[in-house]
Amino acid sequence: SAKVTFTLTRQTKNATISSIAVRLVMPVASMSQYDVSLVNDQDKLIRSVKLTGPNDLIDDIASRKIKIWADLKLEADDLAKGVGKESIAIVPLIQKPESVKLVEAPGAINLKITARQ
Repeated sequence: SAKVTFTLTRQTKNATISSIAVRLVMPVASMSQYDVSLVNDQDKLIRSVKLTGPNDLIDDIASRKIKIWADLKLEADDLAKGVGKESIAIVPLIQKPESVKLVEAPGAINLKITARQ
């Protein structure tokens, strides 16, 4: 009789990325019409982003071989509606490999939108 042993290894792991950059994404046609600024300068980075996913992808993200970032997406109507308001809140979209999941969603970032004269 043969004896067979199996060793199970975890295929997924968790990681906390100290900070990721926030990018502003908006239509090129709107760029000359509006100024967009952060209400809080610290929102240039999202800190302590907790991820879970396949070991190899998490390792590559942690070593910065795979880059992840946050997009603040603004459409033309978001920009138009935001003018004259103290600020608007946009939840950033984390750009990452599909099989990597966020442990917790990021909070909204407040933006000030000004129409250019």
